[in-house]
Amino acid sequence: SVLAAVMLGVDRLLRRGQEPARFPNLLLLSALGVWSHLLLDLMNVYGVRLLMPFSDRWSYGDTLFIVDPWVWLALAAGIVLARHAQRRGAAAPFDMARLALAGVTAYIVAMGVLGAFGRRIVRQRLRQQGFEIARLMVAPVPINPLPRDVVFVLPDGYATARLSGLTLFWNGEEPRRRRSAEPFARRAARTATGQAYPKWARFPFFVPGGSDDCPPQHTCIRDMRYAPQAWAEVAVPDGAPLSSSALPGIRSSP
Repeated sequence: SVLAAVMLGVDRLLRRGQEPARFPNLLLLSALGVWSHLLLDLMNVYGVRLLMPFSDRWSYGDTLFIVDPWVWLALAAGIVLARHAQRRGAAAPFDMARLALAGVTAYIVAMGVLGAFGRRIVRQRLRQQGFEIARLMVAPVPINPLPRDVVFVLPDGYATARLSGLTLFWNGEEPRRRRSAEPFARRAARTATGQAYPKWARFPFFVPGGSDDCPPQHTCIRDMRYAPQAWAEVAVPDGAPLSSSALPGIRSSP
């Protein structure tokens, strides 16, 4: 309702002889904007906490790349062509916008089907190689809608691969150890940052300072779904205070 009220105020300021906007219509558009945003966030590997504040559990669709260029291009083309048709006085100026929405919907459904099929193929290929995988990620890649990046959980770490068609290709990298039981990682995990980050991370692992681009005298906590990029990491200083919730006999304030 706040967004609809702001849009109504903008309409009154900028309207030039056109029919005034109506609050019920703006309220509907605002609701659609909010819920479609959540739905699109649910489609990617970043995920969304749908039930906040009742539950902080993350949900992931693994259907679209975080910034899918084809979705943006199709929607932008629909807007541009619809406005062009409106200026020309076409009888149905918004048909191109509706066509763009239909195309994006069909694309998302197709990507979802490809993702589900890809997860099935990956599990089959891993079982054939002796792996019994309880948890994995089969995620779309930038630009090309067909291949998938794969992350799967090992007893003490993660391995990655690439699914192309029906073939699972190993990327040649050694499995990444979680290292969560090592002293440097255990101390970092007892800080406030170290306790908060795993609630967001999907495949967290620890990197000691001075290695793998982690700053000296720090412990880096990263997420395997974004490796080898380190933009989603947190770097915990070695001397960072421990969280009160991690100290025996001390409870954090409600």
